[in-house]
Amino acid sequence: MAAELEEAHAALERAMAHDRSGREREAIPHYRSALAAGGLTVGEEQEALLGLGSSLRVLGEYEPAREVLVAAHERFPEYRAFEPFLAMTLHNLGRHDEATELLLRCLAETSADPSVSRYRRALLAYAPRLDERWG
Repeated sequence: MAAELEEAHAALERAMAHDRSGREREAIPHYRSALAAGGLTVGEEQEALLGLGSSLRVLGEYEPAREVLVAAHERFPEYRAFEPFLAMTLHNLGRHDEATELLLRCLAETSADPSVSRYRRALLAYAPRLDERWG
């Protein structure tokens, strides 16, 4: 168990080092190894899932990136960092309305900026109906 835990952490460190160096292709197998080994903390697992999804996206592997990010978002709905990366992936897949809605919801629900939070209700109301005409 201790050896598996050490391997998971070492794999995650290797993945992040590759990712920070712009070597996403080399990072991907290490993210997968870290996740498969188990034993990561919740925060480390979230970081590994986000790194994996983001790396897949920047390499043009949009559908696998979407699958990783959707599953991660479903597993950890309170970890809102998945949402912008999923929105970028949806954009890359040509799903622009979904991407924009997701970003608007994330902005409305998480922004501490008073000038944004003042319009939270409007943003949430308009987000799923961007093409609708009002009045």
